[in-house]
Amino acid sequence: MENILFVNGSNEAIYLLSRIFNDHVGILQPNYSEYKRAFYNAQDFYNLNEINNFNAVIISNPNNPTGKYIPEIYNIARSNPNINFIIDEAYKDFLLNHEPEPVKNFENIIILRSLTKIFHLSGVRIGYLIADENLIFKLKMLQPSWSVNNIAQELAFKFLSDDNFYNNTRKFYKKYTPEFINLLLASGHEIIKSDVHYFLLKVDDDLNLIRKLLKFGIVVRHTRNFPGLNGKYIRIATRFPNENKLFTGILNKK
Repeated sequence: MENILFVNGSNEAIYLLSRIFNDHVGILQPNYSEYKRAFYNAQDFYNLNEINNFNAVIISNPNNPTGKYIPEIYNIARSNPNINFIIDEAYKDFLLNHEPEPVKNFENIIILRSLTKIFHLSGVRIGYLIADENLIFKLKMLQPSWSVNNIAQELAFKFLSDDNFYNNTRKFYKKYTPEFINLLLASGHEIIKSDVHYFLLKVDDDLNLIRKLLKFGIVVRHTRNFPGLNGKYIRIATRFPNENKLFTGILNKK
């Protein structure tokens, strides 16, 4: 328990960590934009070979927004004990063909996890951070009192106790994500390979397509604020089969 700190969503963990790690921090891009807001002095980097330039690096694994999973990141962290690795595993529960490696030595590894993604509780705000006990103590001293409200705690407990919900959700995405991807590929669309249930679809005109989809009640994520993507893609996620077919059909309409 001394290695765990519950937080008001993983965003709180990000901002708490930014008060401790604020010198020579790197963010592996493209990545979740909130990191840049919290670590406003951080530098962007695009290749893991560049990690030696930093005292701490921030990596989402699986990546948000690409969905790419880097299984070797934990070995890389162990091989670089002088660099702190902040690894955000908010979407780990959606991995299609991987299981995150269990981490036991947290001296330079800090793991962020969310309890709201897999359970559809995004507005409830609860997550946790796993790290060395000395760092956990420092973060607790910075954390506001009563950070995680009782409703969030009770809901998290309910869902964590429901193995069927968790396992059925994972089975659903493992079954229908490859079908959705094959449907898009068969229609001639280009996607970036992903290890989770969301992925990037290459587009020619993102704004016009987003407006077109909104007319059918379909909301997708633009990528204009992700360094390296710059609006050339939209992020989409697997839905029910009929919705996946509807989405593909709208894409194919001229």
